[in-house]
Amino acid sequence: MALHQEQAALVERFQKGDLSAEALFDASNSLITDTFKKCEDVLGTEDFRKLFGGASDDLGGLVDRDAFFGSVAKKTPAICNGPQQSRSEVVLTDKDAHRPGVPMAEGVPDRRQFRSDGTIIVRKRTLMALDNDFTASDFSLKTAYYLAKVSEAAYRSDLSGVVVELGFPPETPVLMFGEYFGFVADVGGAVVLAFRGTDSFDNWLADANVAQVSDRAYPGKVHRGFAVALGLMWPGLKERLPAGRPVWVTGHSLGGALATLAGVRLLADGYDVPAVYTFGCPRVGDLDFYAGYRPVNYRVVNNDDLVAHIPLETMILAVRPVGLRQFTYKHVGTLEYLDRHGKLGGGMSGWDAKKDFILTGLARAGGTPWPRAVEDHRIANYITAIGSNLPPPETTA
Repeated sequence: MALHQEQAALVERFQKGDLSAEALFDASNSLITDTFKKCEDVLGTEDFRKLFGGASDDLGGLVDRDAFFGSVAKKTPAICNGPQQSRSEVVLTDKDAHRPGVPMAEGVPDRRQFRSDGTIIVRKRTLMALDNDFTASDFSLKTAYYLAKVSEAAYRSDLSGVVVELGFPPETPVLMFGEYFGFVADVGGAVVLAFRGTDSFDNWLADANVAQVSDRAYPGKVHRGFAVALGLMWPGLKERLPAGRPVWVTGHSLGGALATLAGVRLLADGYDVPAVYTFGCPRVGDLDFYAGYRPVNYRVVNNDDLVAHIPLETMILAVRPVGLRQFTYKHVGTLEYLDRHGKLGGGMSGWDAKKDFILTGLARAGGTPWPRAVEDHRIANYITAIGSNLPPPETTA
């Protein structure tokens, strides 16, 4: 008999008076628990956790009391609305209320488990702040996931919808500097500096922008367009940065390029910069910039993301009034590569092969990016891929 048929049979017995309200609760919870256990036996514990967000013992028998009684109260008001047995209530925090990759809606109701011993287990369903793991001394998947979410938030015009999830103060503003955007957020004892990306790289690939320039703020030579953009933003950002606190820097796409440069300026100004995390970041500077780059930088690249391969490593451009000039670009930081399965850790050998694949693909397509190369650049797909590498959430009884 299917689950809904067995449940309907229980309700019918209740309506006939063969089952008390308490017995109906117990039988329903037992039925659901048994069903979850059977599913877990078939799928295996690991796949079951991925699908349902916990083990069967954590999920089974969780019935919303108001919804359950509301469905039967219309036909049997005397039983459902009459005096109920006194019960003790145990309140638990649902540590799995917000697991990576699963959005948590506001106002999700509590869940209650009614046990035969008269105890009600209340599992609180609240939106919880993500773990940023800022105490980690090396690359951290949790930090990468958190800062990818921060980079996604940089595309918002209003941060009020993410302040709880990211642990920001309620009034954290988005800062606008002409056509460039970013924000500075207080996160406990640390500060997050995030830069917004761009929907189009056409302008940034124009010869006038790709040409490298010397800037006293950076070693070597850097992409002219990126340097100009951060130069316009820097005075306003510096006013927002508190002294004496570690600053975590992040950004996606163009935002990643600005974050890469910002790490240099912050260190030069005496700030503690634990790490710069970028997602889909283009190349920013020449070989001297690479050699002189000092910030800890983790450069996350998702599979076929095309933006991570521009500007090309070697470019010959027409620069007025000089004429033809050759420019060399090289990525900085430690590569954290996500393969086509979302698995992290391909390393440099995989990256070298990917560079050849991307360049060959572009040549065959006449310079037009293929859909996968565009999709892999989206910050939402970075978040999904990174989240898939995180361990399953811990659960409590």
